[in-house]
Amino acid sequence: MQKRKQENTMSVQSDIINLVINESEPLIPPDIKKKSHMSWIMAAGLLVNAAMGAGLLNIVKSYNDAGGIMISSILHAIVVILVIGSYAIIFICCDQSTSSFETFVLIKCGKIWQRVSSICIILYTYGLSITFFIIIGDQLDRFLTFAVGEHYCSHWYLDRRIMIIATSMVFVFPLCFSKTMKFLRIPSMFGVLAIIYVVIMVPIQYFLHRPTDVIIKKHPESWTDIFLVLPTMCFCYQAQINAVPVFVSLKTRADCIKATLVSTIILVASYCSVAICGYLTFGITVDHDILVRN
Repeated sequence: MQKRKQENTMSVQSDIINLVINESEPLIPPDIKKKSHMSWIMAAGLLVNAAMGAGLLNIVKSYNDAGGIMISSILHAIVVILVIGSYAIIFICCDQSTSSFETFVLIKCGKIWQRVSSICIILYTYGLSITFFIIIGDQLDRFLTFAVGEHYCSHWYLDRRIMIIATSMVFVFPLCFSKTMKFLRIPSMFGVLAIIYVVIMVPIQYFLHRPTDVIIKKHPESWTDIFLVLPTMCFCYQAQINAVPVFVSLKTRADCIKATLVSTIILVASYCSVAICGYLTFGITVDHDILVRN
C-alpha cells in the first residue's frame, strides 16, 4: 500500500512538473495556426519595385540602337510575353517549401542547376552593382558641374573615381550591415520616389516642348541591331529572383495571377511611356543615361 501511495505521489509530482514546463508553450502548435498571407496588391507592388530600376534610364537608348519605336515595341511585346510565361512557371511550381529562388531550383532541377543558378545570380548582382555605380558617377558629374563649375576635374579630390568610392562608402556601405531586409524598406522608398519622378517627368517634358527638329530612326541600320535592345529589355523585367518568396506568401494561385498581371501592366506602361516620349524628345542624340540629358 505504501509503495502504491509513493508511486501515485511521484506520478502527481511529475505531472505537475510537466505542467509547469509546458505552461509557456502555446495551446495551439505553430504549424496548426493559420499562416499570414500577403495581399496581391502588396505583392504586385513588390514585383514592380524589384523589376523597375536602372533599366528605366537606358531603355530610350536601346530603342534608338534597335532601329526606332516600331521594331523596339515589337521586341518589347515579345519579352513581356516571355516574362509572363516565366512568372507562370514559377507560381505554378513553387510551394511553401520553396522560400527562395535557389531553393526552388534545387527542388525542381537538382543540385547542379542550383549551383549554376547561384553563379548566374552572383554575376547578375555584380553587373547590376557596376551599373548603379556608373549612374552614381553620372549624377555626381552633373552635381559637381552645377556646384563647383565645369573645371571641377582639376581638383584631384573631385575626380569621378574618388567621388564614386567616397559616396559609396558613406551612403551604400553602411546599409550592408543590416541582418534583415526589413531595414532596407526605408531607403528603398527614396528609390521608389526617384523612379516615379522619372516616369512622370519624361512624358511631361515631351508634351510641354514638343520638339520638331528631332531625328529619329524608322528602321535598324543592320538586322543585327534588333538584338541590341534585348539585354536592356530583359534587365527591365528581371524580378524572378524576388518573385519566389512573394508568390509563396500569397494565398491562392488567383492572387498570383492578379499580382503578375497588375505588376506587368504597370511596368509596361512605365517603360513604354519613358521610352517613346524620351526617344521622341531626344532622337538619335539620346545618351545611355537619359538623366544626363538637359
